[in-house]
Amino acid sequence: MNSGSLNVVIVTPEMVPFSKVGGLADVIGALPDEIASLGCDLRIFTPLYKSIDRDKFGIEKSGVDSFSVPVGGEMKKVELFNAKKPGTGIDIFFIYNSEYYDREGLYYNPENGKAYEDEPERTVFFNRAVLEGIKRLDLYPDIVHCNDYHTGLIPAYIDLEESEDEHFSGTGTIFSIHNIAYQGNYEEDFIETAGLESSLFYPMSPFEYWGGVNVMKIGIMYAGIVTTVSETYAEEIKESEKYGHGMEGILRDDDLTVIGILNGIDTDVW
Repeated sequence: MNSGSLNVVIVTPEMVPFSKVGGLADVIGALPDEIASLGCDLRIFTPLYKSIDRDKFGIEKSGVDSFSVPVGGEMKKVELFNAKKPGTGIDIFFIYNSEYYDREGLYYNPENGKAYEDEPERTVFFNRAVLEGIKRLDLYPDIVHCNDYHTGLIPAYIDLEESEDEHFSGTGTIFSIHNIAYQGNYEEDFIETAGLESSLFYPMSPFEYWGGVNVMKIGIMYAGIVTTVSETYAEEIKESEKYGHGMEGILRDDDLTVIGILNGIDTDVW
């Protein structure tokens, strides 16, 4: 990374033109160009889904040897792939594991329209793999920008496990809410799958939500700043269950910084 510039890592479960389910993919397809134009040194991490055309986008194995991360007491292999964002010099790093990503659909099984049963494991895997990938690539991010619940463990891992590591000792985190309706609600044993201490799970803690675990809540409560798609929406999700989907009380916490930043459009595309 270049010295003197702000070092940014964006983590996203989807991104145009590689993968898309919703508006998040469009935002992350355009935002990096603007961040880079401000002089920031930027990297992006996203899963390498089966549907992504590796040849079309020139996706190849990175120079980093495969490594493993813990998921539910087992070590899961991570392969790191790399390509440039089309039309730019921005590095995209793709997280791959055949067990988790060599399947149809991004989050849901297209045969029945239901979330894959191992989605809790895939969430842990992606979050762990990104952090270990940052270290293996010898990156020192000033900011890790996490997007939606699929990345919600990263702020917690950095605070609880990685803050003493030289790669994260000066790292701040941003958690952006694009779709608050999808929150990653799992059973209490998700704490074990995530490799976290059971003592972190108690009523009203960041890791407890109505007797289970809510990964979006974790991201909100551990991130340095929470952002969402507009100033109006930032107020709406704090005011009512209709918009907050159960997160409204948490987002009203005086200790949280919640900022609305209006989504822009890529005028080169539109």
